[in-house]
Amino acid sequence: MHRTLNMLSITEDRVRIALAAYQFTGEAYQWWLSIEETRDLAVMTWKEFRGIFLKKFFPLAVRQAKAEEFFALTQGSDSVLKYEAKFTELSRFAKSAIADEADKARRFEKGLRPALRSRLSVLNLQTYDEVVERALLGEAEMNSQREQQRAAEGT
Repeated sequence: MHRTLNMLSITEDRVRIALAAYQFTGEAYQWWLSIEETRDLAVMTWKEFRGIFLKKFFPLAVRQAKAEEFFALTQGSDSVLKYEAKFTELSRFAKSAIADEADKARRFEKGLRPALRSRLSVLNLQTYDEVVERALLGEAEMNSQREQQRAAEGT
């Protein structure tokens, strides 16, 4: 919803809140009815709305668990694409640990499988996109080498 409101250039808090609340159904709708009864919506800011919504439906304990999951994340047996998707999903819970593009790149690189990480670390890449692209290329090359080795052993 936040992204949609930004894309539509809707900046007035009152309108942002009304449009977001209009989307609620089920439990969220019932919760919103209680908020309408207990809060002065005329003075509520978008930031306050997001804060109470997250507190209700995405508690601090859950956000902290997601941050811990991010810090423990490694590629393991996943492809680089799957690891990158999980990294992106969880990174929003650890924004304070990723101060800039270089920090994000190092954190991603650190979680790669050792064989792939050693190929990339010597390149000293500075952006996240560079690290991801080189990891994808490195993974493709390693897979190709494995296939060639298997083919050679099979002959």
